[in-house]
Amino acid sequence: MQGGVTVEFDNVSVFENILKKSQNAVAILDKESRIVNINDKFTELFQFKINEVKGKKISELICTDEIEERVEENLNFDIEGVLIRQQIKRKRKDGKLIDIEFFAYPIIINNKIMGANVVYSDISYMSDKKKMTEKIKQLSQKDKLTGLNNRYYFKEQL
Repeated sequence: MQGGVTVEFDNVSVFENILKKSQNAVAILDKESRIVNINDKFTELFQFKINEVKGKKISELICTDEIEERVEENLNFDIEGVLIRQQIKRKRKDGKLIDIEFFAYPIIINNKIMGANVVYSDISYMSDKKKMTEKIKQLSQKDKLTGLNNRYYFKEQL
């Protein structure tokens, strides 16, 4: 596997400990992209508990219908040993879309690919920060009284 990332564990309890202590939302998937385990951060981010998701395809739970098929394709690449990293939107249990970044890579035990480890980070704050920055920029370029562009706007245009 060139350019891929692999994780091998001889001791499953070590792996479980890493899962529990992770500061990110983590889902462990089998070869068919079904959830085997999740951590508390996953529950916090997506609002699902383990008894609600175990054995279900992850794409059916947190993906919108439009991207579900693409997710399955990506996870197939992951199972083949390719690291996946993307910034995308995912759906929480309540239906709200959130901006996340995820990493996915295969889990290898005894030289066999057994599934995938998918790590999610909430990056919603980044899109909020970007919106705030745009708003500040817009306010700095407009006259408060008239709403017309001011000299700062014109300086920036030059």
